[in-house]
Amino acid sequence: MDPWIDMASDHLNEYFGKILNYRIIPLVRHALNRGLPIVVFTNHPKGSTHSSNIHPELETLVENGEIIKLFHDDFDDDRFAHYLRSQGIDSLIYIGFSSNMCVIGRRTGMIPMVQQGFRIFFVPGASAAIELADTWNEQSIHKTSTTIISQWIAEIIDYNDFMNVLVKE
Repeated sequence: MDPWIDMASDHLNEYFGKILNYRIIPLVRHALNRGLPIVVFTNHPKGSTHSSNIHPELETLVENGEIIKLFHDDFDDDRFAHYLRSQGIDSLIYIGFSSNMCVIGRRTGMIPMVQQGFRIFFVPGASAAIELADTWNEQSIHKTSTTIISQWIAEIIDYNDFMNVLVKE
């Protein structure tokens, strides 16, 4: 969800960029090697002055037909659920930004999809929240969001455990 490189501030681009480069991109590479379908959601560039451009490696994978890029404006929860079911998908693993906003609450996010009957998983180690000015270092908003998510929305997957499963042959 929303692996942007053109957010509204340099701080957000730098903070989330580290997670993109060192967590999300490696996870996506290994998931593709295991044959897992990858869907990237972003804003349509025609409707946004920022927060629409995804990581260049992900964009290359889109261009090569290895992953699918969808735009938030094109889907609501019913339409996304129908799309997923037409692809034979009944479980979703969420990674990306922001755990306390987009990942949890967008029409294609965890809450609407659990209500649509999908089995939901969340990898907090490949995600982050929008924090308060004094919580960026501790990631307390992300930790609290993860706790809330774990209570009723999704099963939590440890990043390292997931990567170990993905890289095993």
